[in-house]
Amino acid sequence: KDLKGPISFQGGVAANEAMLVAFKRVLKREDITVPEYFYSIGALGAALVLLEKRQVKPFDEANLKKEVSLIQEKEALPRLSLDYKKEEATSLEKDCQLLKDGQLIDAYLGIDIGSVSTNVAVIDKKRHLLAKSYLSTAGKPIKVVQDGLREVKSKVEGKVRIKGVGVTGSGRYMIGAFVGADVIKNEITAQARGALDVDSKVDTVFEIGGQDSKFISLEKGTIIDFTMNKACAAGTGSFLEEQAEELGINIKKEFEQIAFSSDYPADLGDRCTVFMESALFEHLQRGFPIPHLVGGLAYSVAYNYLNKVVENRKIGNNIFFQGGTACNQSVLAAFEEILGKRITVPPHNEVLGAIGVAIVAAEETKGESKFKGFALTEADYRIESFVCQDCPNHCKINQVWIEGEEKPLTYGDRCDKYSGKEGRKKIKGVPNLFKERDKLLFARENRLRSLSRAIKPRLFRLSLAMTSRSSFSQRREGPTRNDNKRKKIGIPRSLHTYELFPLWESFFTELGYEVILSDRTNDDIIHQGIEIVVADTCFPIKVTHGHVLNLLEKNLDYIFIPSIIDFEKGDSQLKRTYNCPWSQSIPYFINATIKRENYSAKFLQPKISFRKSTDEGLRKIGILLNETPSEIRKASQVAQKRQYQFSEELKKKGQEVLSNLGKKKGFVIISRPYNGCDPGLNLDIVEKMRELGMLAIPMDFLNLDPSLISQDYPNMYWAHGQKILAAARVIKETDNLYPIYITNFGCGPDSFISKYFAEEMDRPFLELQIDEHSAEAGIITRLEAFLDSIQNRKITRKKISKEFSLPLLEDNQRTIYIPYMDDHSYALKAALEALGKKAEVMPVSDLESLREGQKYTTGRECYPCILTTGDMIKVINKNGHRTNKIAFFMGTAQGPCRFGQYQKFQQLQVLKRLGYSDIPVISLDSENSYAGYGTKFTKLAWEGIAAIDILRKAQRLIRVDEIDKGETNRIYLKYREEICKLISQGKGLKSLMQEAAQALRKVRRKESDKPAVTVVGEIYVRHNPYSNIFIIDELERLGVKVELASMREWFMYTNQMHKELTWKEKDLVKLTTNRIRNLFQEIIEKRLEKPFKDIIKGFEEPHIGEVLQLGEKYLDRSLRGEAILTVGKTLHSIERGRDGVVNIMPFTCMPGNIAWALSTQIEKEYANFPILNLSYDGSHQANYLNKIRTFVFQVETYHKRKAVESRR
Repeated sequence: KDLKGPISFQGGVAANEAMLVAFKRVLKREDITVPEYFYSIGALGAALVLLEKRQVKPFDEANLKKEVSLIQEKEALPRLSLDYKKEEATSLEKDCQLLKDGQLIDAYLGIDIGSVSTNVAVIDKKRHLLAKSYLSTAGKPIKVVQDGLREVKSKVEGKVRIKGVGVTGSGRYMIGAFVGADVIKNEITAQARGALDVDSKVDTVFEIGGQDSKFISLEKGTIIDFTMNKACAAGTGSFLEEQAEELGINIKKEFEQIAFSSDYPADLGDRCTVFMESALFEHLQRGFPIPHLVGGLAYSVAYNYLNKVVENRKIGNNIFFQGGTACNQSVLAAFEEILGKRITVPPHNEVLGAIGVAIVAAEETKGESKFKGFALTEADYRIESFVCQDCPNHCKINQVWIEGEEKPLTYGDRCDKYSGKEGRKKIKGVPNLFKERDKLLFARENRLRSLSRAIKPRLFRLSLAMTSRSSFSQRREGPTRNDNKRKKIGIPRSLHTYELFPLWESFFTELGYEVILSDRTNDDIIHQGIEIVVADTCFPIKVTHGHVLNLLEKNLDYIFIPSIIDFEKGDSQLKRTYNCPWSQSIPYFINATIKRENYSAKFLQPKISFRKSTDEGLRKIGILLNETPSEIRKASQVAQKRQYQFSEELKKKGQEVLSNLGKKKGFVIISRPYNGCDPGLNLDIVEKMRELGMLAIPMDFLNLDPSLISQDYPNMYWAHGQKILAAARVIKETDNLYPIYITNFGCGPDSFISKYFAEEMDRPFLELQIDEHSAEAGIITRLEAFLDSIQNRKITRKKISKEFSLPLLEDNQRTIYIPYMDDHSYALKAALEALGKKAEVMPVSDLESLREGQKYTTGRECYPCILTTGDMIKVINKNGHRTNKIAFFMGTAQGPCRFGQYQKFQQLQVLKRLGYSDIPVISLDSENSYAGYGTKFTKLAWEGIAAIDILRKAQRLIRVDEIDKGETNRIYLKYREEICKLISQGKGLKSLMQEAAQALRKVRRKESDKPAVTVVGEIYVRHNPYSNIFIIDELERLGVKVELASMREWFMYTNQMHKELTWKEKDLVKLTTNRIRNLFQEIIEKRLEKPFKDIIKGFEEPHIGEVLQLGEKYLDRSLRGEAILTVGKTLHSIERGRDGVVNIMPFTCMPGNIAWALSTQIEKEYANFPILNLSYDGSHQANYLNKIRTFVFQVETYHKRKAVESRR
């Protein structure tokens, strides 16, 4: 944002003078001041607003307490109870075995060095615990290890001979080198080994430590699955301890007792540390007693772990709860309440990792131990630090010099320049296939001329799903322009560049341009991108911003940032081959964040669709550069040949690798090229794998034929998703290939693709979520644990999943259950009943819907998908699991947003897994304008939806000013029921709508000049009151007139897109049918709206063409979905004189975040027009009401300013 001075720095943090200095330094300005009453200035402002509005009322404390109490009971989770468990937990606990004086026995030492806690354990040969220590690491790993050794030494000194030492934990390599470890093991293996020593039949381990959480699934003593928390420390011990400290509670002595005393534990959500912490303080401000908050914290830890770590993995029946957090019995009680299962806290759970690695040391140490002895407890050491300047990463190098040792222990470098990876056994001789791929990708054309002689010239047809071929004429040599006049085109080394660079580089070079790449991804580029990005996108999109900034420093003529919409289809059964919406939108993101007028380079931003041919896509680029058709054609041929050569060389290399693999294991990196092949984006995972002896194979080394998956996944409309699922099928055919799936936080497509991939897999695979918060230690831990888990594993062949495609339902004995999105669902029910179908609208979503949905999803899917999944489970439970009486309705689409995956996900990943594969999920498709049930259904459904849409709009415009509260709602409900009754009978609505309009006109209203806002955004969340926390009610309560973007808008948009598609495909029959249907729907809409003309004056529904035309000021209509509708409706609202817009969306919604990014531009270009962006995922919305109230204050100010200006 452009900040206008002077700036006031307010709130509690303003007391920190260092923060004031930091703001001045970062913003490079001195006009930042801290007002006298900075801490309470918000309260002062609230009082002044009340005085200004003359709304001062006597304070009614009794009524306030009553309202708060009702809220507490309504929002409460079940009371925590663990009475039966206390004795059991006590009986399991064993005292450390005592040693007898004068006895010298063999013993083994285990150390678990974590970022928050450090544990030391000593065991004997029979695995009896002789001594233990549990200490806080406090950022001083060496000192705390010395303290831990000193503590156990006091109990075992002179009584044991240390025959082996094992070290685990995030600091295992450095501490292993410090103590002289014989065995260094990852935490997963250590925790599992410790659990199995207690009970060989344990099948599930929950481990929650200070910063990390782990889930381990065991079968017959072998790890068959595991996962760890991604990046956030929410729900870990440190989070719990910090919140207890904020509440003034002793975590060890008071927390669980207070939690158990609460009758109404608060629902604080399960999202991440910042949101959960904010939710805690908001509840505190709302008057929730401390016990309710403490009980809520116990629940939030459990829910966060189950929803964000375990996700939908199988949880067994013999569950161990380990780690320091397991000592908190209120958290244990929360787990048991949620799961309905008993959970065991094993003896010495807080040090079980140290015990586990001591057991491994006892099993694996041969000969004399390398242990340096307990004398280490007294060793002096010093730490020196410096910043390495040899590359843009600028690593902070820490060197620990220990008394008596010649070399320091070094850590902090991302490469091994200084550390040599202390203590890590590096396996040499493993080739780096990604570097070989990189050389082929970025080689200049003359480097591949020798290859071209061996390959018959062909025309490359670009398809991410499959390479196909056609004829090619001989290429011409050299550039087309004089070298002295060559202009420079910069290409960001990100996104599509990691697969299409040969195409781009050859095309531009042949046209006479010099191609310049941005620097390789490094910390500087990453940080620059993250600092300027305005929407919450995935990591690669953020980093691409940094690459563009890097290019802007290189004195270029052009920067190439295309919007690649789709790719050629490699199989006719695949409906679409879209790029993901965020990749499609990268030029629009860049335009919203970077002021192009500040730089000389021009942005070259073509909209490219390779759907029919690569020629067409390249032709568009050439036209933008004012090249002649013949030059474009020649350059296109050269470029396509070069891209074909690159693709063929990768597959050829892949065949060589697989044929020479023998019995060795190969690890295929499942990813998009830009996050799997960019070492700066994935923490150089390939090098880490090489050090562990793992051969990493690029996914495009495999022959990814789309016909492998087209029959089972015809609606997998993302091109990269097609490749990923094809890779799954190839891997299944090779026994010694194992996948490592790299994804990024917020990757929309992967929230579904990864689940299909898991369903396909017949062997373990590792999923790594990497973003700007990921750490090397965590990646190494996961790789090592994965290696351990696949040792001696037998692969069980899995049947290929079949596509569940039941678009229509002929069985009239089943009741079709329709999700409640808004009252329009009742119109859909009525239209189905008119066809003789049994139909019911599911109950309005609630907390039960959310909790049930979260059980069977991972939290990464769209919020509407999670809620509707929960609604389905509720229906099944209510019907006594009589599945032969149930069918579910779920709409679908063909991309590029995630909505089109709901049906398959819910059928395959939820119902089938629960044993309900006989319940059909029927669907209608946006691609045919939802016309699947025939003309009669289309007419009746449209008429009912349009009528309720119009009636809803009139209801909102009238009730905000009604004198007799509730009168408008009563009239609305009466006529809603009448509409549905007539639709179910197949009758028209003309007379009824006239009657309804007349009834609404009679509602007595106050004269008012209320500001008006429009609510736009994702269609489900904006319409569904539970999912948006009843935002329309809240806005109206605050005195705002609300216009909601209509349901009709989406249907008219799909009609328009279908019309444009059939026009491009020259399908005259479909085009004519669509135009007739579209005209018919417009006639019905106008006829229904006519009686309400005076009521909705100024709020009439705009034509969809107008909305799209307005939206195209900021993004092209080739980017399909709700983003352009949100932007277009926002601009339409500004033109119609609205006073603000609220853009609401599910958390990580791709179209929603595109619109969010563009809203910053719109705000600036339209005189700071008020726009509020809100995202929802079911978590308690911290400061949600504050955001809305602040927005309404802006709206009122804007409304007043507009009124003053109109009088001038």
